[in-house]
Amino acid sequence: MRKLKSAGDTTREPGGRSSAGTSVEPHSVLDLSGASHLLVRCSRAGRSTRVERQVGAHSAEHAEHAEHARGIRGAQSVDRAVDACGEPTMMPALFDLRYEGGIIQEMGSLEPRPGERVIDLDGAYLCAGLVDAHVHLALGGASVTAPPPPTARRVAASPESAEALTREAVVAANGANHLAHGVTAVRDLGGYTSVAPAARGGTRPLVVSSAGAITRRGHYGAFLGFALGVDDDPAQAVRDRVAGGAGVVKVILTGSVDLERGVAPPAHFHSEELRRMVETAHELGVAVAVHANGAQAVTMAAEAGVDSVEHGILIDEESVRAMVDHDVVWVPTLTPLHALAVSGRWAAVPRIIAAHEAMVAAGHAAGVRIAAGTDAGSPGVAHGAVLSEVAHLRSAGLSPEAARAAVGAVAADLLGLGGGYGRLSRGAATDLVWFKQDPFADPSPDNARAPRPLGVLSSPRPTASVGARTR
Repeated sequence: MRKLKSAGDTTREPGGRSSAGTSVEPHSVLDLSGASHLLVRCSRAGRSTRVERQVGAHSAEHAEHAEHARGIRGAQSVDRAVDACGEPTMMPALFDLRYEGGIIQEMGSLEPRPGERVIDLDGAYLCAGLVDAHVHLALGGASVTAPPPPTARRVAASPESAEALTREAVVAANGANHLAHGVTAVRDLGGYTSVAPAARGGTRPLVVSSAGAITRRGHYGAFLGFALGVDDDPAQAVRDRVAGGAGVVKVILTGSVDLERGVAPPAHFHSEELRRMVETAHELGVAVAVHANGAQAVTMAAEAGVDSVEHGILIDEESVRAMVDHDVVWVPTLTPLHALAVSGRWAAVPRIIAAHEAMVAAGHAAGVRIAAGTDAGSPGVAHGAVLSEVAHLRSAGLSPEAARAAVGAVAADLLGLGGGYGRLSRGAATDLVWFKQDPFADPSPDNARAPRPLGVLSSPRPTASVGARTR
């Protein structure tokens, strides 16, 4: 990014400088809450892509700039991103975009208005903010078992509150890592039983939280939330989660796949119990995400009316058809399987990956809506690795356009963000991210090689609409 300037000011300064003279350093978060208008310009050879934002008195706008931002060379095929998000009009690769109040108001050849402040993107590839539909913010990253920082030790009245403060710091740090990789919204599906804030500042993404997961006592997943005994009412557990502020209900229906034998475990809730949980959540206006592996469990979940199947490893064509028939979104989380394969510890993992990718391809061909979810926080999966998941989805047969939708419109709709979030189209209320070049064209599964965004613009969203079930 070259600089922040006033409309009509065509001077560029090394490192970037605001119209008020404030330096803009790489990786900084720029607070623009005092601005009345903001225009972001992405230009090459006198043409530009601009983003204008009206900043309200009670909002704060932020621009985050990554390393090498001053080395951008030309815009990259932004027209394909627009088409993939459903905009019917073909746009040129370089275009202007007016952004007010967090909403794309106009697209085309536009001129800046008097008094606008301008950010020059110098030809960057602009897209809607990326969405990771499956993360665990309290897991991975910084260790929650480490001694609390000095401020936590001073403030804490008990070991429990010290641990809570430390866990808050882990959640914040992992959230910041997502945003640094262009992920502006995430769905937190267990491991943190408090609700991470939906209305966030400039250093963490929008969070739709399950406030812990629901599982059966004696089975997999108690560390992710709440384990129910045989006499506990599953429907009441759902009501408790929603009353606690959950924007999505997470149910763990099965355990993980047996990596030694390559088989899926049985369900540990009965179909009627699962159906009651789904019906209760839907009556309360909240979607249901179900961790399920194996054909029988995934078919059961789809027939119970769940909104999404998480993982869905070792399934068959019947369970794919069930997801199509019941309009279930599939979040296949390919990244953690590939992370496990690196160790070479489990002989069955390559076979499991091959089978899983084959069914992802079959599901995509059959019309299953697929959303990108990294399972960040699980072993070997970094927070912010969503472009690695995109690379794995591409390897499994998704086109660049389908991959964009998986990390954009499909995932955003699954989170219940509404307003056209995740789309680069007129009228969309979405955050914006820009890269040196198209990150979807040839993504790398190695997160260390994945492109970092040159910048991120995120806007506070009304909390009442976040996580609301949209179907």
